[in-house]
Amino acid sequence: MPVNYALIAEHEGQDRILKSIGGKLSEPFWIREVLKENVVNVNGNFLAINSTVVGTDAATNRLIFSNAHTFFVDRTTRKHQSMDAYFTFLPDVNNATTSFFIP
Repeated sequence: MPVNYALIAEHEGQDRILKSIGGKLSEPFWIREVLKENVVNVNGNFLAINSTVVGTDAATNRLIFSNAHTFFVDRTTRKHQSMDAYFTFLPDVNNATTSFFIP
């Protein structure tokens, strides 16, 4: 992974909301989700990567959710510093059934 790693991805699809356990699901609505990731610090071989994902109602632009997290990732192996999991697919991986974890 380069020290200037950055990603912006957008997804639009239908979603439903469950307001409480045992409650009813809302009617389906169109949601737009935007994921942004970028390196904010380099410490040796580890990258600190800020990751934010925001979901908005595509029709009303109302905020549905927003989440931000900083990941610490080995730039060579793409392995998380604090867990036995990988941040992204390794180079040349083209099999969607490969076992990996993206928090």
